Order: sequence, then structure tokens, then C-alpha cells
Amino acid sequence: MSTLAASVQQCLQQHHLPIAVIAGLATLTSKANEPALLALSQAYGWPLLSFTAAELREIATPNPSVTVAGYTGTPSVAEAAALRAARRADPSSQLLIPKQIYRQPRSPYAVTLAIASTQRHAAGAEPSQA
Repeated sequence: MSTLAASVQQCLQQHHLPIAVIAGLATLTSKANEPALLALSQAYGWPLLSFTAAELREIATPNPSVTVAGYTGTPSVAEAAALRAARRADPSSQLLIPKQIYRQPRSPYAVTLAIASTQRHAAGAEPSQA
């Protein structure tokens, strides 16, 4: 299991959410071809949406990072991508889980995740974007 897949499972377990809550994955365009993202998307049949740094900068998020902005050109990737993806289905979408950073044993990588929820999902009818 990849560090990304393990981190998604850990996040969902930590927040007592079923895997069915996720409707798709979203990230920065420059990361969209990463093997772990592609494998996770394919394994669950989730669409993988990608957005440019300029598109993500348009999204207000609660946890912007100057460090992330220096590397990516946008102060938020996880939260902004989750919100931008979810708002395609429902413009009133909000963060269900703000960005969380996960590290797995014996892996040198860290994974930053955020989950946005549509209002329809909050009512029990539609999954969210991660």
C-alpha cells in the first residue's frame, strides 16, 4: 500500500468516515502525474482533477502557507484543490476536514490531505472531494 493510500485510510478512520465519502481526488496540475495519485484514482475509480496554481490561489482557505506558496506558487494545495473540485458540483461546498499532514512508518514522505463536502453530501446524498 502506498503512503498516499495509507494516509487516506488513516484520515478517514481518524474522522470516522467511510471510504464512500470520497468522490474524487484533486491536486495541483504539476502533481497530477504522480504514480501514487494515479494508482489510487484507478484503484477506486475516482476521477483525478488537477488545477493550476493560479486557479488554486483564487480559493480562500483557512490554513494558507507561505512555505507552500514558495514551492508551488499557491498558498494552499490540499484545501484549495478539495474546495475547487467540490464546488464544481455545489458552489456552497465547505471543508469537512481541513488540511492534515500524515507520515507513515518507514516512509520518507509526508502526505497533506483535506476533504471538502458538498451540501448534498452533508444531507447524506453525495460524496465529497479529497
